[in-house]
Amino acid sequence: MFRVKAALAFTLCFLTVSVSAQVIGPLTFDDILRPPAGAAYEVRAPGFFVTGGFVTYRLSSPSNRFYLSIGPHLCVGCMNPFVLYTVPGARNLTIQIVSAVPGVQVYDGGQIYYANAGDTVIIERSSGVTHIGTSGPSPSPSVAIDNVTYEPPATIRFKLDEGSDPNTRRIVIARHRTDFPYSSPAQKTDGRIEIHATAGAPGRRVYFRVVDPPDTSPYIPSADRKANDNVGGAGQLSVTEAVSDASDNVMTELRITDRYGGDNYRVEASTDADFRCAPECPRTGLLTAWKRVYLENDLMYRRGSFVARPTSLGDRVRVTDIRPFLGQEGRMFEIIHADAPGASHRQFYRERHVIGEAVQQPGEIGGHIVLQPGEAFANYYFPTSGDPVLADAVGLLTGNPADDYFRASDHVVQTLFAQAFVEYVPLAPAIPVVPYVPSLNGRAFADTWVNFAERWSESDPRPNHQHVITATRLQRDATVHAEALTLRGNSFIYLYADAIGMNQTLLAEVLAHEVAHLWRANSKPNPDHEEHCDYSAWNAPGKVCQARGTYTCSAPNGGFETCPAFLDGVGAFHYQKTGEGVDSEYRWIRERCEPVPNSRVALNGRTWMSYSPLPCR
Repeated sequence: MFRVKAALAFTLCFLTVSVSAQVIGPLTFDDILRPPAGAAYEVRAPGFFVTGGFVTYRLSSPSNRFYLSIGPHLCVGCMNPFVLYTVPGARNLTIQIVSAVPGVQVYDGGQIYYANAGDTVIIERSSGVTHIGTSGPSPSPSVAIDNVTYEPPATIRFKLDEGSDPNTRRIVIARHRTDFPYSSPAQKTDGRIEIHATAGAPGRRVYFRVVDPPDTSPYIPSADRKANDNVGGAGQLSVTEAVSDASDNVMTELRITDRYGGDNYRVEASTDADFRCAPECPRTGLLTAWKRVYLENDLMYRRGSFVARPTSLGDRVRVTDIRPFLGQEGRMFEIIHADAPGASHRQFYRERHVIGEAVQQPGEIGGHIVLQPGEAFANYYFPTSGDPVLADAVGLLTGNPADDYFRASDHVVQTLFAQAFVEYVPLAPAIPVVPYVPSLNGRAFADTWVNFAERWSESDPRPNHQHVITATRLQRDATVHAEALTLRGNSFIYLYADAIGMNQTLLAEVLAHEVAHLWRANSKPNPDHEEHCDYSAWNAPGKVCQARGTYTCSAPNGGFETCPAFLDGVGAFHYQKTGEGVDSEYRWIRERCEPVPNSRVALNGRTWMSYSPLPCR
């Protein structure tokens, strides 16, 4: 829009500016740039600059007006264009062009405005850029820019900016259950996160776009970290423009990959539809896709027995082996119950009591635990008509967890798999302990250790749920240290503490190794492949990979010892570039199907079922 003010105060309509405008004037300039011949001249001032190829510029003194004059080598009476820019993102530009001589014409597309000496042409734009042309009767100074006003660019601030908690910028691909919240309060739905911002004032139109920044994982070489490297694409926005509401809030929603952990995103915003921002557009912090897996980590009593007969709500329980409780009067014991798998509304419950008396049956190893006078059981407990280790059970408690349970920490799992953008969420089952079994038996798919794990798993066959039991030993082979299996929709891991030893760091490291088996890391079509690797860890040439087939290494003085890498409490996989691409457990886990398929059954590295073709990696 144009307004023309003549010496007689002739005016056209005015454009209303909704917010306070910034005024630049009288104009002062640090320098007048003179590019080489044939290039556009350019003059910059704080807040705006002018460019053009058909006019020359000079600073008038002492009025401080900025004059545009037709160069002597250019045409007189022709339209000589120039462009005036304010700072990127500005709106509602107003400039005053003052005629210095009679017969000046100001062009705006097909419109021509005439001005005599002293007349002012006021040009108004809703944006911060205007293209103008002028002509005059002589090469002498023809017009001057006397004042510039504009609405400063909006100050857009994202709630999920670079300074926000990184966990609030974690986007869970699939949650798999509703009783655990997402990592970010801004996430309400699987694979989507709300992007909230303020625009600096109500009623401002804000434009959004999503970009794919380089991967920041430390195991990826710097030269390979490039923009637009997401495996699952750059993401999608629910809206790409919005107007801030009365509270100055504006929002869009980012939709991410449905599979690939570690894909990352930033959302940028501008009040300029072409995203002309300086030095860069406002943007969110790094937003990253994460897989989520739930881990039920069960302990095993170190001393205990099984219920031999159904209990009443009385003061005693018959057990299959009373020997762990003999002479333990005054100590605490715990009794636990689990409904059989497949039962509707499965129940898990337990209670603790003080041993009043332990009585062995003559000629048997079984006997009764009698409660202290005045005490009684609050629930019913049962034996089993089949495998005796599937009955309800009792365990002796001394008050010292190290003496009471076989246990393994999952802290190495947490930190190692977080490097592959897997969020391991520990479950808190009603009964975080399983019965004591001197040695578990495993000979066929329906064997004890499969049924036993199913009996005490409270997560049932759900996607992305894994169950760990730290046990004693395996009956068929006491040298087996651990094993991982997926069967009947469940994923199990057994750690055999008698074989591994009670070093808690080593147990945690071995657990992380076995969890990698549940992801089929290092899997190949050959069913005899043990899914192990011989590479070094990515961050230390001398450190073995977590997927190494054994945690023992050659000792300096001969023989074998536990590898130092399995005693430092810090897990690491390998990352190796080969002729076929990248070989790494990290990449495999990040690109694994979602949900994680239960597609293998393995025993100590030996696959019991042939691999079936998978629809995805």
